Amino acid sequence: MEIMEEGIIWGTVIYSIAALLMMFIILAIVVMLVVLFVQLVKRRNMPDRYAAYEKMATNEVEKQKQRIQDQEALLDDLKKANEKVHAVNRRLRDV
Repeated sequence: MEIMEEGIIWGTVIYSIAALLMMFIILAIVVMLVVLFVQLVKRRNMPDRYAAYEKMATNEVEKQKQRIQDQEALLDDLKKANEKVHAVNRRLRDV
C-alpha cells in the first residue's frame, strides 16, 4: 500500500510539472503571436510615417525657398541703395 501511495504522489508531481511546462509553452506561443501581430501593425503604419517625413521635408524645402527669395529681395534692395549712394558720391565729387 505504501508503494502505491508513493507512486501516486510521484505521478501527481510529474503530471503537475508537465502541466506547468505546457502552460509556459502555450504562454510563449501566445506572446510570440502578439509580437508578430504588433510587428505587422507597425509595418502597415510605416507608409504613413514615411508620408509624414516627406511632408516635413517638403515644408522644409518650401521654407528654404522662401528664405532664398527673401535674401534675393534684400540683395536687390541693397544694390539699389548702393547705386543711390554711388550717385550721391558722384554728385558730391562733381561739386
